[in-house]
Amino acid sequence: MKKYLLLFLVLLIPVSVFARNDSNNLTSVKKDLMTKLELKKEFSINRSVGANAVQNIRYTNKYIFITQSTYNGNNQNSIMVLDRETKKLVKELKYDIGHGNDITYNDRTREIMFLKSLTKDVVIVCYDYDTLEHTRDIVVEGLTKAYALSYNIDNNSYYIAAQNKGYILDGLFQMVSSFDIKSNQTIQSFSYYDGYLYFSNYEAGFPNGWQTTYDGVFNPFDSVIYVFDINGKFVKGFFIPPIDGQPTELEGISFYDGEAYFIFNNWHSGKIDVYKYSGNLLPLKNENDYNKKEDIILEDFKDMSINNTFMYIVSLILICIVSATIIFIGNKKLKV
Repeated sequence: MKKYLLLFLVLLIPVSVFARNDSNNLTSVKKDLMTKLELKKEFSINRSVGANAVQNIRYTNKYIFITQSTYNGNNQNSIMVLDRETKKLVKELKYDIGHGNDITYNDRTREIMFLKSLTKDVVIVCYDYDTLEHTRDIVVEGLTKAYALSYNIDNNSYYIAAQNKGYILDGLFQMVSSFDIKSNQTIQSFSYYDGYLYFSNYEAGFPNGWQTTYDGVFNPFDSVIYVFDINGKFVKGFFIPPIDGQPTELEGISFYDGEAYFIFNNWHSGKIDVYKYSGNLLPLKNENDYNKKEDIILEDFKDMSINNTFMYIVSLILICIVSATIIFIGNKKLKV
């Protein structure tokens, strides 16, 4: 009996390290239980030559980064770098980032990171924030066709979405846990801010390559945002009706100085529209100014990757101890 108990403990240890949250059930969240958002126009800008759609946005202290997709997915994407204050173009980056679906900023390594989305291999393209030069490409093992990426500075971890799952990875891109994000809308992108993960969706109004069904809960061109806590548990929902009655498609959200910026494809004007929500969408969890965290350097050892490495080492030691105990008990019985 003891032998089987020990074997059970051996099997249980790895499971406790990789946890799952499969009960979010986003498809059951009704519109009348969500909070309607009223946005204010921030600015509009023309798409780059050769770009067919905007894909996402990231505000920083100095720049606004905007990703776009191209008519031919094999071509290099046009990534806009705007001055945050003037909204003028500072530089246009050219790099193959697939559909260009998501973008994030690692405040510790000072890298702006673009997800090469909807490709077989999950690749994160990194640029130096200060020089705006390409530095490296990171291949994330174990996932395919990812479409969303966001960095969590609070514990040095990453959120990546692939199909109907969100995944939490540590600072070394090792898997930590997963959670359910299946929805009935067109899936778009992630954005982490101050203890919450925001998942942007868009209601196309009909089944298509990006959306399996139309259930009639939301109207065509409604924007839908599902919010999760730091561990991937659903906590709240928001929706945005078509702005000014126009066919606008929400692509993503970026937070800066306590305010949320929403980026849309405006299919009526053909332009990129950026709107702002003034105030906090959810209660703040951190008192310190979020934007000051851009000054954090890589030598900050209080991060999730070190904690997870410690957990793996402890688990490995425990497994070795339990295994040795089983062998010892077995040999003792044989001698008897």
